[in-house]
Amino acid sequence: PRSVRRDFRFHILYRHNECIMVYMIFWPNMKKILAIIVVFLASAVTIFFLSLEYTSTSSSATETPIATLETSPGTQSNAELARHDTYITFSTNAATFTEGTRIATSASVPDVVICTQDSAACDTGDILVYFVNTASKTAMGSGVAMIRSPDDGKLWSDRVEIDVADRINKGPVVDPSIVQLDNGALRIYFYGPDAPLSQVTDRSTLTSKIYSATSQDGVYFTLDEGVRLSRTGFMTDPEVIATQNGWLMYYSLGIETGVATSINGLDFTDLGEIDANFGGVPGAVALSDGTVRTYGCQQKGVMSAISQDGIRDFTIAQTALDGLSLCDPSVLEYPAGQYVMVYKKVREE
Repeated sequence: PRSVRRDFRFHILYRHNECIMVYMIFWPNMKKILAIIVVFLASAVTIFFLSLEYTSTSSSATETPIATLETSPGTQSNAELARHDTYITFSTNAATFTEGTRIATSASVPDVVICTQDSAACDTGDILVYFVNTASKTAMGSGVAMIRSPDDGKLWSDRVEIDVADRINKGPVVDPSIVQLDNGALRIYFYGPDAPLSQVTDRSTLTSKIYSATSQDGVYFTLDEGVRLSRTGFMTDPEVIATQNGWLMYYSLGIETGVATSINGLDFTDLGEIDANFGGVPGAVALSDGTVRTYGCQQKGVMSAISQDGIRDFTIAQTALDGLSLCDPSVLEYPAGQYVMVYKKVREE
């Protein structure tokens, strides 16, 4: 009908006019709107590709050893050192460990010894842990303290600060490595700086020295005559073990590890840096099959490698203890086919 056609034409005319009004309103601003849209899309695309590049770089980056962030206690303030705690963990093999139990707070660079005979220092089977006592705030830095467990690490004694008589170095006793000798006495190897390392301006010309001292009771030590190892340049964190072929001393060169050999545990010959990639601040254990497993610090935990003689031809390093802010491993074979590791963990603030 005619009325319907008229209404339909009116509807079309109305929609046509509406479109014209929309066109007249938005067209003058269309360039600005398009410009805003283009800028928004360009920003979104840029952010997307930057995120891809960051992810790719992070996943392919080489892991940085933690030794680049932390070195010897002589380089850090007492406030930083007070956050270092010592932990203990056990494993049925020397290759892999899980995070353990805290046994001492404000205790850095721990080393463990298991007494194999009764003596004035300990009974057979006792676990002794020596560490840099970062709870002790002295003018020269931290000394060394010891704790003892007679029951497989369940209960621990209060810490006792050790004393080293007749010391030559003017700085603190740091980075202990402890062994029990055949006569039952305990010998401690330590890095002995002549001053806090924070005062050293050029470490490349620094003469670093490792000393040793002997004790019958594990607390009062007397300095052994002479120097165990002297090296030009930065050297810290000795780890000394007895093997089937003699004695080995591993030491830290920052992010790398060096080694020295000895027949008697007193006169060491430096062989320099070893061909391993497990990092610095080393630990080591002589295994019953004659091989030597070594450990070192990386950012994501403790790494480990094995060698037939402990000197050369190390296997590719594998993770021995996974976790952030872990370092300073010390491992020993424990009775009944177990292994014990003590290590340092930095406490979160």
